[in-house]
Amino acid sequence: MSYSCYVYTAERSESEFLREALLRMAMEKKTPVDVFESDFSDVTTETARYVSLSEDMLMDYTASVGYYKEEKYEEWNNGTKRYETKSRRVIDWSPYSGSYEDTFYAWAKYEGENDGTESLMPSAVATCKGDSVDSLDEEELEGEMPSSEDITALRKRIQEKAYMACYRKIPGDRQEKVKIDFRRTTEKKKIHIAPLHALHYTYQGKRYGSKAPSFGKYEERADRPDGTAVIKKELNQKTLMWGIGAVATALLSTVLSLLVRVTALVCLGFVASLATTVLFLVMRGRIHKRIDRQNAQSRTEGLQKALARLGLSPLTEKEIHTLTEV
Repeated sequence: MSYSCYVYTAERSESEFLREALLRMAMEKKTPVDVFESDFSDVTTETARYVSLSEDMLMDYTASVGYYKEEKYEEWNNGTKRYETKSRRVIDWSPYSGSYEDTFYAWAKYEGENDGTESLMPSAVATCKGDSVDSLDEEELEGEMPSSEDITALRKRIQEKAYMACYRKIPGDRQEKVKIDFRRTTEKKKIHIAPLHALHYTYQGKRYGSKAPSFGKYEERADRPDGTAVIKKELNQKTLMWGIGAVATALLSTVLSLLVRVTALVCLGFVASLATTVLFLVMRGRIHKRIDRQNAQSRTEGLQKALARLGLSPLTEKEIHTLTEV
C-alpha cells in the first residue's frame, strides 16, 4: 500500500522557540533558581521523518461478565440451637457479546535518534496552519522510507490500543473468558517530514535539553535539572527547631503517661503533643509556601536576565504574573 507524504515548514523561529522553552522551564517549581545563568546559545533546527498509521478496526467480542450481589443463606448456630440468616457476596455470571468499531492511530520516528518526539506530532499536525504543509507523491519523496518492521510495530501497537478500548466496553464487575476478533476495514499510511527545534545546555556539569516541533501548538519533550532536593533541604533547615520541639513534646508526654498515672496529666500531655505536632505541620506548610514564592520570584528574575542577555523579548506583565503566582 502506498504512502501519503507531507512536508511541513517552520512556523516559529529559533528565537521564538528558545524564549518559549525558557518560559516553560521557569514555570516548573522544581527548576533550580540559578539554571538561567547557563549558556543557552546552542539552539539548532533539524528535520525528522515520522510515519503514522491509522486503522479502522471492527471488533466482535464475547465474554463472561459477573456482577456482585448479596445472597441470603441459613446457617446452624450450635450456641443458640437454631438456624440464623446470614448474607454473603457472590458473583452472578452470564454470557455477553457485542461489536465495537473505531479508528486508532500510532506514530513512530523512523529515521534518526529515538527521542520520543513522535508523541508531539499528532497535536502539531492537527494545529498547524494550512500553508505550513505541502503534500507530495510518494515518487517525489527522496530519502529513507519506513521499513516493513516499522509498519508491523505500529500495527501491533494499534491492536493493543484497540484491545484495551474494546475491553473497556465490556460491562460487569468482573470479566472472564474474553475473546476479541479483529478486522481491519481501512488502513492509511502517512509519512511526515517535519522541522524540529532543539535546545542543549549544561548545568552543574550535566547536559540537558528541550525539543519541539517548529509548527503547530507548542509542545515539547524536555529533560530539565531537578532542584527538588535543594528545596527539601532548605525546608528541613528552616523547620528544624519546630520539628525538635514537636518530637520533644511527644517524648515528654509519653514519659509522663508512663510515670504518672494521673488521668488529667496524661490527657494534658497528649493534648500538648497533638497541638505541637499540628503546629509543626502548619508552620512547615507555611514555610514551604514562602520558599516556593521566593523561588518563583528568583526564577522570574533569572529568566528576565537571560532573555535580556540573549536579545529576546522581555516578559509581559501577564507572564510575570503567571510565573510569580504561587
